[in-house]
Amino acid sequence: MRQFSENLDHEQEQTLEALLAYPTKEAAAKALGISRATLYRRLETEELRQAEKEARSHAISDATATIQRLANDAANVLSEIMNNTEAPYSSRVACASKLLDMAYRSFELENVADELAELKRELL
Repeated sequence: MRQFSENLDHEQEQTLEALLAYPTKEAAAKALGISRATLYRRLETEELRQAEKEARSHAISDATATIQRLANDAANVLSEIMNNTEAPYSSRVACASKLLDMAYRSFELENVADELAELKRELL
């Protein structure tokens, strides 16, 4: 947390911690013992807005990395359920559908990446 709050005073640092700890600004304000209006006034400072943006970006990046690490396991689970003849038919169809959707999206992303690389080559 300290990396995002280097330029913040104590009040701003507490505000940032609450914003990250609670799901809504209203809950963060309540935890801080202030009104929503006061919280929004605090958020008018560029330093606090930037620190919150950086901290949330870092949190999303961490979550994305975790999801990417677990993707193979998740695909294996879907495949196991899809191929399990004792699993309910609806579960097998749902898994097959999800796997097809993921395969299609992956194919699309590869094509877009290839097209983008080609456009870059043409422009340079």
